[in-house]
Amino acid sequence: MTFWVDWISAQQYTICLRWLIQEVNLRSEGKIAVDLGTLTGTVLGKRGQVALKPDEVRLTAQHGQINWMGYRTEDARVLAVLNHDAATLASINFSSALSTKPNVLIGSGHGSWHQENKSSASSLEIALPPQGCALVVLPFHSAHL
Repeated sequence: MTFWVDWISAQQYTICLRWLIQEVNLRSEGKIAVDLGTLTGTVLGKRGQVALKPDEVRLTAQHGQINWMGYRTEDARVLAVLNHDAATLASINFSSALSTKPNVLIGSGHGSWHQENKSSASSLEIALPPQGCALVVLPFHSAHL
C-alpha cells in the first residue's frame, strides 16, 4: 500500500510541477522559457534552470491564489510569482537579509512590464495586478532561492 501512495503522490507532484512551469513560461511572456522535460532553458535571456528551495522563502498574499517558482542562472536567482485572482499585496520573506537590492519586474499580462528597485531586507512587498506576474531578480551573491 505504501508503494502505491508514494507512486500516486509522485505522479500528482509531477503533473503540478509541469503545469506550474508551463504557466510561468506563458505568463512571463518570454522572459522565462524552460523545457518541461529537462527543467532548463532561458531565464531573462540567460541559460537557467528550475531551482526549488522552498524552505528559504515564504510567500503570503491577501488571497490564496498565488503560485511561485524559483530559477537559477549563472549570476542570479529569479523568483517568479503568479497571481491568479484579483490585485493583491504579496509579502515575500527570506530566511535572512539580502545583501544587495533586488530588482522586481511586474507584468500585467498584456505585454506591459515595469521595474521596481527594492531595498535590501529580509522581506519584500510587491503589489501584484490582477492575473499579474512578478519576477524578483536576486544577484547570485545575495540569492536565497
